[in-house]
Amino acid sequence: MRIWYQYPGPVSPFREGVVFGSVMAVLDRVRRPDTEVTIVPTARGITSWGDWWTDYVRKLSDQEIVETIAGAGEAGYDGAIIGMSSDPGLHEAKEILDIPVVGLMESATHFATIWGERFGVVTNAFDEGAPMGKRYRHRRQLLETYGVLDRCVGMLPIDMPQKQYLDDLAQRRHDEILTRFERLARRLIDDGAEVIIAGDTVLSMAVTGADLFEIPGTGAPVVDLMASAIKLVEALVDIHQAFGIVRSRAGAYAGPSKETLARVRETFGLRRAEAARS
Repeated sequence: MRIWYQYPGPVSPFREGVVFGSVMAVLDRVRRPDTEVTIVPTARGITSWGDWWTDYVRKLSDQEIVETIAGAGEAGYDGAIIGMSSDPGLHEAKEILDIPVVGLMESATHFATIWGERFGVVTNAFDEGAPMGKRYRHRRQLLETYGVLDRCVGMLPIDMPQKQYLDDLAQRRHDEILTRFERLARRLIDDGAEVIIAGDTVLSMAVTGADLFEIPGTGAPVVDLMASAIKLVEALVDIHQAFGIVRSRAGAYAGPSKETLARVRETFGLRRAEAARS
């Protein structure tokens, strides 16, 4: 089984040196022996987290992600994962791809609601310049789309300056991050959460790297984004191969015909999605 893991930006030193290896370390712990995963970055994308929170920038980035992942099926992949916790371009990818594709947060929320009645989310440290009203708007919209918003007791960011947070991650200094993560998780558990989602990719990698799969003494498991996504997409590929089912085309994910898609792409001068780099 070949899985395309769509990374949402170009390869920066931080991503290549810290993120890619950590992603594969997590995936290697849970993937099946016959599952091959290839990380495919976009050619263009956002390199500064401080630029991400505006709708305009996010939509430009989403388009680049969709244009890249559009080539996954033609490149011979059996399934795909969009490797960013905000699941950018997931709906559009489900419209145009004929193979299973899942998002990190989509997968994690469904695992969380299988493992418990209510869950909480701990996220990355915020960019101090992002307006408070926009910080969680998109995440709330995602949870509403997935039908689980009423089962989320709350979302809390790691309470430390973002620069310090990123520096600690880059240097693999996780002690303070994990201490703060556990403290925030306990707040959410006190509010009724039975499961905790480590709600951003780099945070999830730090938590998994420390084998923190349950908040000590609470019985509340911690959901890892990448592990959830790889297991979900493997199951969907199995069903696709056995029964031919990819997803519903009766409503939300009804996509354009190949002819319409080709015509529209030509109208907008869009390049063909590149094959995955091995």
